[in-house]
Amino acid sequence: MRRVTKPTASILWLEWKHYYADNSLTQPHVVLVNHQVFDMNRLAVQRGVKVGMRKHQYKALADNCLVSEFAPNPARSNSWLDLCAPYSSVIEPNGEHAAALDLSAHPSPVDLVNRLLDGLLVLEYGDLYAALAPSKWLAQLASSSQQGLAVVSDPANYLAHRPISSLSVVEPEILDRLRFLGYKTIGEVATLTTEVLRSQFGDDYLTIQQASRGTLRDHVLPVYPEDELHEFMHFAEPIDDLLMLESALSKLSLSLSARLSGQQATGLTLSVQFEDHQEVCADRMLKRPIYGNTGLLSTLKVLLPLIKISKPVIRLGVKLNALEPLRTRQKALFAKDNPVDPNVSVRIIRNAYGDQSLMKATEIVLPRREQVLKEWRRATGWY
Repeated sequence: MRRVTKPTASILWLEWKHYYADNSLTQPHVVLVNHQVFDMNRLAVQRGVKVGMRKHQYKALADNCLVSEFAPNPARSNSWLDLCAPYSSVIEPNGEHAAALDLSAHPSPVDLVNRLLDGLLVLEYGDLYAALAPSKWLAQLASSSQQGLAVVSDPANYLAHRPISSLSVVEPEILDRLRFLGYKTIGEVATLTTEVLRSQFGDDYLTIQQASRGTLRDHVLPVYPEDELHEFMHFAEPIDDLLMLESALSKLSLSLSARLSGQQATGLTLSVQFEDHQEVCADRMLKRPIYGNTGLLSTLKVLLPLIKISKPVIRLGVKLNALEPLRTRQKALFAKDNPVDPNVSVRIIRNAYGDQSLMKATEIVLPRREQVLKEWRRATGWY
């Protein structure tokens, strides 16, 4: 596999070709979805079978091919996505065979990807295509050009001579209009002025302009793993200062707690990777769930001393697991910092549970003897 050493990108696209078909067979194999070819092994490709073909087409090319229907296999997909999790806290799968990873936090993403690819290729799930680029759609586009790792360091130059059909982030109707106007390459579209694009395409002009110049950004969504949240901080230079590590933990805690919005976690793992790539973890199952920065940071400060920092550190990682929807408890009937009309709350409770479920003190009628005694005590001061 060709290795690249110059760090130029932050979004990684990984895609397995021939992932769903069995490449170990000695005969062509096709996988169908809705009676059309969805995937095929390498032998079927050599016979000329292509995605989208129907039975009469692929049978004419590979009469002895083995045919099977597509069946989801999440365990197989998780097996290679789990290998990606230590490298990025933001992973967005695209089917079982592809995923996007955000490596923006790493100072040298290409070196990181080279190590990741070495681990993934051991699985032999098919032909692995990978690309690094400043955006997700551009990385996906670049990954299809060659097996191994492609790096897009100059998006505008990379796109200039490609057909406008490569602009996957632009609506098909707009691409048809661009073809009708005579534009064939992305580079030709990139030279159009803002005034021309706005006059022809209205509010869509900015998307067209940024996409054609390679500056359009689409964010990777933190979808995987579903019940966990990861956050990593990579250091450009190894550090061994405890104050710097605590400062890094504070930043990790802020970032992770923002992603925790609406959820709570009862499991926490702190990982420290040293200069020699040895990784040490400290974890804790919590009796009281974490749902904000205060609880998360205080727990991290308790876990950090449990890891003996004997060597310089190159990465910190925090993982929250056992996620579930946030369960809040109302400590008082009425909020103090945001006062509301109490009659509204009383009316809601009575409508739900009946008129006698809640009574205000002013509505309680005391016996006449107790009322007289109460007023006498108030007047004389005897209690």
